[in-house]
Amino acid sequence: MAHQHWWTQTLATDNYRSLCEQESRLRPFLARSPQLCLRRCLSDWIVTLGQQLHLRSITRHLAVLMLDLFMERHDVPPTKLLPTALGCLVIACKFEEHEENIPRRKNLAEVLNLCLPGVSVEILLGGDVMLQTEMQVLAGLSWDLFLPTAAHFSDYFLTLALQEVSIPSHQGCDKLLYLRRYTSYFLELSLQDHVHLNFPPSLVAASCVSAARMCVHLPPTWPGQLQQLIGYNLQQLLPCMELLIRAYKSDRDANRQRKEQLLELSQPEIFTPSCGKYICVESYPQNVGHADGRCRGDPNGHNLCRPPLPSDPR
Repeated sequence: MAHQHWWTQTLATDNYRSLCEQESRLRPFLARSPQLCLRRCLSDWIVTLGQQLHLRSITRHLAVLMLDLFMERHDVPPTKLLPTALGCLVIACKFEEHEENIPRRKNLAEVLNLCLPGVSVEILLGGDVMLQTEMQVLAGLSWDLFLPTAAHFSDYFLTLALQEVSIPSHQGCDKLLYLRRYTSYFLELSLQDHVHLNFPPSLVAASCVSAARMCVHLPPTWPGQLQQLIGYNLQQLLPCMELLIRAYKSDRDANRQRKEQLLELSQPEIFTPSCGKYICVESYPQNVGHADGRCRGDPNGHNLCRPPLPSDPR
């Protein structure tokens, strides 16, 4: 939908207005899908696949939004959820990526074998399964793929934010680098909870930039220049920002607890009172989950929580 680096071109303002116009046509999200409880696992799975395939952020965000809208309008059988999620990602690739970046069947099979070990790839890619799934998704969305997401707005907002930044040279590079990284982090964080669909994508993107400024201690949180150019004031951003910061703190605490667990497990020797001797620990578990029990992938990118798979046609 959007050309690469449009936010740095002379028509950036016009492109932004066009995105806002398309955004105004989005239907409200009602969170009425019967499979809403599995949405987190599906969105994590799409993001993992997208990262393994080196897809752009806007492609991953569009795929998740397409899945949300499709599940909102249709009662998808649990065994069809993974094929549907994969179909959304493939369609998003064809819509957003350059032709040379669109994954071929061989690439998809290799990545699926990594993300779904022990599962026959034919279940998802065999025969006409993928083509039929893509057609069902397109028909379910009325072939309307002009769906702006927060990722479509974020680069433009971040470009504006960087233009007004005035940082001493000795720390400027680090702060600007971390501002970009935190913005990308909050964008990915916004995909995890469907509550962010209650906000316009442009507001979510602005909230991600503002939350990133808070994390890198870059005052003010939302400069007047950005308010004037983008149209949102800080009061409008606060509800979404609070959700993002709360999720960030929860993620940070869970990671800290996981590191503490790994540190305990990685001690080279453990005393065993029963025999009064020390034993050497050669290895320790590598995929310690979050303390809050959320579905996450292991360090190798494998998804630890997934919906039931359809039966193998063979």
